[in-house]
Amino acid sequence: MKKLATLLLLAAAALCVSGAGKLRLTDATGSGLAAFSRLAFAFATPRGTEIAYHRLEVSAALEKLAAGETDIVLLKSDDIPPDFSGTQTVCAYRALAAVVNMRNPLRGITRNHLKRLLTEPRPTWDHRGGSGAPVHRAALKGRDGKPAGFGQLHLFRSASGILILESVEQLWLFVGANPGALAVTPFAGDLPDGLIPLKIDGVAPTRTSIRDGKYPLTETFAAVTVRDPPAPVRGFLRELDGRGFADLLEEEWALAKAPSAIFGENDRHNDIKTKQGGGK
Repeated sequence: MKKLATLLLLAAAALCVSGAGKLRLTDATGSGLAAFSRLAFAFATPRGTEIAYHRLEVSAALEKLAAGETDIVLLKSDDIPPDFSGTQTVCAYRALAAVVNMRNPLRGITRNHLKRLLTEPRPTWDHRGGSGAPVHRAALKGRDGKPAGFGQLHLFRSASGILILESVEQLWLFVGANPGALAVTPFAGDLPDGLIPLKIDGVAPTRTSIRDGKYPLTETFAAVTVRDPPAPVRGFLRELDGRGFADLLEEEWALAKAPSAIFGENDRHNDIKTKQGGGK
């Protein structure tokens, strides 16, 4: 029902945007996020806009934009060339969190230590007064069957002993039942009681720290186009700021930009409530 309500909201918003035409989008994010394509088709269908949606690698996508063969390129912000002179709009964020049982005294580690815990054959909790017990590791299953999100750690080789689970909810249950567990999960707002997200390099994962670029395990996505885009492109870019797109992203454990005044709300209460105590 939530997906249906979201698509109806997107369709209603699209009807309010004047003008039809053609809209060509190229997804070069490599993210697997379906929210971009779902928004594109929900935007185009009620308006009679012809839609073309393709996935390419970054350099080929930007070449098509320069040649006038696509209207919008979606990519990671880090992949935007320094000399890009067109319009660029940050539109989404996706972060990785390291979650432990609250009975674990550890409250923060570095990226390098986290990488060691995910690559060593049999790591133990020996950091900052840890118990020395084995680390029981789990991660979300990616599209290729491998642990999802490890690219955000620049980690392309992981230990064979990591448990791969199908859903974030399964990861939560695993950590909640196991004081020695470490789950690498997409950022998910408030966690169930008994779970705690570790600070990474001194920064806790919250909606604010993710959006302002302070939390290190964050991917930021942007839409880029020409300096003076046509009406259908401007209309689609406006939809990237809408509640409908934010809802689509949340379904995939990703975040839109901070709610604006048109949302009529403030999402500060959705930040993870970081519990006190333990180490850094």
